Amino acid sequence: LGIHAVQIARLYGAKVFVVDMDPRALDLAKKLGADETLEPVEAPEALRELTKGIGVDVVLEIVGIPETLNWSLPSLKRGGRLILVGYAPGRPFPLDIMAMHFHEWEIIGSRFVTKPELMEAINLIEEGKIKPVVTKTFPFEQANEALEALRNKATLGRIVLTF
Repeated sequence: LGIHAVQIARLYGAKVFVVDMDPRALDLAKKLGADETLEPVEAPEALRELTKGIGVDVVLEIVGIPETLNWSLPSLKRGGRLILVGYAPGRPFPLDIMAMHFHEWEIIGSRFVTKPELMEAINLIEEGKIKPVVTKTFPFEQANEALEALRNKATLGRIVLTF
């Protein structure tokens, strides 16, 4: 999701900063148009510096684990938006309500895509404006191996099963 979000954000004119622990993901994000790539430990300070002390307008949070809040919320500008796309079932997602109130942050959950949004994504792919990132293909008979590759984060991008 995140790697495709980089392309879409760039297409619509956003300045894109990508934060990830995996150097492979950072390299891929840079190749696909990210303006800057950062590791989580340096993100809040670096993002403040890159935005001249203001903070970013939006954080698109793809992972959904508590650790990501350590860099994402402090990186937002006053009135910035945290959009939650990913989540980790059974893991708490602690929020500092006072900081949210003081900084006027908006937190938005995003669960599914609408049919018009899906059609727009398909059109962008057909027009060559975004590239689907498929890094591994498995025959259907190896679906269990494909799931294992996903579980072990052995691949970036998408895995495709062929029939």
